[in-house]
Amino acid sequence: MPNLSLEFSFQEMDSQQSLSRLALSVGSSLINNTITIPLDNGKGVIKKICMEDGLTMRIWDIQLHHPLIIKKTADIQSSDRVFHLAFLLNPEVLSVKATNSDKKFTLPEGRNILFVSNDIDAEAELITTAGLRAIDISFTASWLMRSFADADEKLLEFIQEILKSNKPTLFFESTTAEEFRLLSSLHTIGLSSTKDSLRVKAGALSLLSGFYNKVASKCFAELQDYRLHYQEKMLEVEKLLKSSLEKKFPGIDIIAKKMMMGESTLKRHFKLMFGKTIQEHYLELKMDYAKRIMLDQPLSVNQVATLLDYEKPSNFILTFKRFHGISPGALRRKFG
Repeated sequence: MPNLSLEFSFQEMDSQQSLSRLALSVGSSLINNTITIPLDNGKGVIKKICMEDGLTMRIWDIQLHHPLIIKKTADIQSSDRVFHLAFLLNPEVLSVKATNSDKKFTLPEGRNILFVSNDIDAEAELITTAGLRAIDISFTASWLMRSFADADEKLLEFIQEILKSNKPTLFFESTTAEEFRLLSSLHTIGLSSTKDSLRVKAGALSLLSGFYNKVASKCFAELQDYRLHYQEKMLEVEKLLKSSLEKKFPGIDIIAKKMMMGESTLKRHFKLMFGKTIQEHYLELKMDYAKRIMLDQPLSVNQVATLLDYEKPSNFILTFKRFHGISPGALRRKFG
């Protein structure tokens, strides 16, 4: 049986050679820095925009008939380290795994930024029939230092730690609502035939700046230790939380035993991945679930409180209002 997957391997994405290989992988050719997907394989385009020396962006707006496997092989010989930062408009269509692991996983809920250094082995797969809308930006270490030379001390310290580290780097982040609107706008502008190059560059720099300011507030040592092993474990924890929404919070000690992890390690890596504590994330999931029930099912407030294992409906109502700014009964009257 023939292999119906499309496959593209690269060490770096900056060169015309790499982009030409990508074009060949999807049955196309590179014309004016643009790959047009042929009808036999799907539809859409991938466009490369060179903004300045050491800073390149690609815009993806494609839908394929077959899965696309993108293999990133480590580049350990470059004199100037290169980093790749992908901003995904629909991250759920992409699965990721390390080359030394058999497990694939989609990005955690709410996370739509993927950051990797050029010295890492990793693999991503775009699932069949799913359209990928994304922007990925490549930049060199020397460009990074030039461009952020006037940054505040904390950000500069974080950047320098990344640059001097001899460990491959891979971690996730999320855009704010404002950044996501900028990402959507930049995606549209970049694909336009009448694109404003100044606005495109300004948008890219704004996304990069926002990303680095967010990660600079975190412990670099923990980000470096943020291995795919822990990412997979934290996704299992979230799955356990989702299965417990109609029960009481299972407890950190119980979760740690099920994951075969120490409690402190569990709490540290969960917060690193999701940006909040396990209890906070569980309660947020539970209140989102409660909102869906109130809007979709003909249950009374008391019945929903009982379903979600609240002994007192008043406690459920107070928690719901704290999360949604409105009581469950008022929500139903307004939108039901």
